[in-house]
Amino acid sequence: CWLLLSAYGTASADEPVFSVHTANLDGSNERQIYSDVNRQATHLRVSPDGNWIMFSRYNERDPDDGLAKEVWGGNNHYENTELMLMRADGSGLRVLVPAKKGVFAVNSNWTEDGRSFVFVSTDNSKRLPEIRRAFLSPGMEITRFETVSMPDDLIPVDPHLHRGRLVFAGVETKTLLRGLWIASPDGSHLRRITTPRNSSGKEVFHPASGDNDPRFSPDGSEVAFMR
Repeated sequence: CWLLLSAYGTASADEPVFSVHTANLDGSNERQIYSDVNRQATHLRVSPDGNWIMFSRYNERDPDDGLAKEVWGGNNHYENTELMLMRADGSGLRVLVPAKKGVFAVNSNWTEDGRSFVFVSTDNSKRLPEIRRAFLSPGMEITRFETVSMPDDLIPVDPHLHRGRLVFAGVETKTLLRGLWIASPDGSHLRRITTPRNSSGKEVFHPASGDNDPRFSPDGSEVAFMR
């Protein structure tokens, strides 16, 4: 067992701003395996066999400091993002899903066999978020994509596909309610499983609030998430 984390350091001549580190669970044996002077790495995901790390990298730069990071100016900046792949020791870094002007490629998660992954893309005519599944060859090259079917009034983010079920955070466009949903891998059998409420008991009607980042437990019986 080991720990993987993304770091945001202080800019200097000999220290990178953004980096990725591994460590033992008690924090010992910490070491840096990736760095970039101006592009942030988030959504770090270790493959089921422990051999690969996938992450989102940002390219849209904050005009104030010139850094490409997830949040600046009070907003998320996912345009021009790309999905990266490297070995668990930091070697062999390469682009998995390339950046495209005005398009998201974020929130990736491996499936349990390590032969595919799901992520959020806006590479469509409406530039709206959709869940895509990418299938990988033995050499870890993408062979094909599948788009998960969703209702027009539901915007999906943060997908996790495990044991034949898909969980994700979804924003209903009519109410802006952001809860968690479960579906089959193709998007069928869709149902909402959470309705977030604020401290006064009212439903949360703001897309920045609500429920995010759901993950199935290893046996698929429970879902952990951020509220």
